[in-house]
Amino acid sequence: MSESSVWKFALCGNSCVGKTTVMHYAFAQLKLAKFHVGSIADLARNIPFPPATFDISPEARLHVLFKQMAEETGLAARKDVNVIVSERCILDWWLHYLWTCENVGVTPSMRIAALVGSWMKSYDGIFFLTEIHDEYTDDGFRGPLSLREQLRPMYLDFVKSADATIHIIEAPTFEERCTAVTEGMLVTLKDCML
Repeated sequence: MSESSVWKFALCGNSCVGKTTVMHYAFAQLKLAKFHVGSIADLARNIPFPPATFDISPEARLHVLFKQMAEETGLAARKDVNVIVSERCILDWWLHYLWTCENVGVTPSMRIAALVGSWMKSYDGIFFLTEIHDEYTDDGFRGPLSLREQLRPMYLDFVKSADATIHIIEAPTFEERCTAVTEGMLVTLKDCML
């Protein structure tokens, strides 16, 4: 269980793998199970940087990373929330930051690397959603398809080496993903309450 009385779950994975769908489903199912749930949607859509700057601005990427941490901290402090479900985790924003640093020739901050490593341990469960199809939706907020392709090996490497509890979800449909993640969260919560 988390150090506080709040359990924290997050989804991670590349673009177009079903994170939004799964988050909303898990949120609803946990509410039906009588948990007091708070959720965090994709934060990149609500920041003061234009989407075009993401690929060239490590600062824009860090802004989202720190915003994720602030949102998680804020929800954990609320008295009316005992479970947090986040559409993304700190890992997503860290990998996007690393990718941007590499593309613009900036050395990533090792202090932030240490912070991210420590923060990863604060989750009670991280659910990594693998890619299930080749469809890609360019909605003006997602990076180019090349970003997805370049992030794929970074995700896989990090998931294999992470010092955190990461559940790999390879279910072939969104419905099966929703069920697998929600059941994983409920099992963790049940185990923590015993």
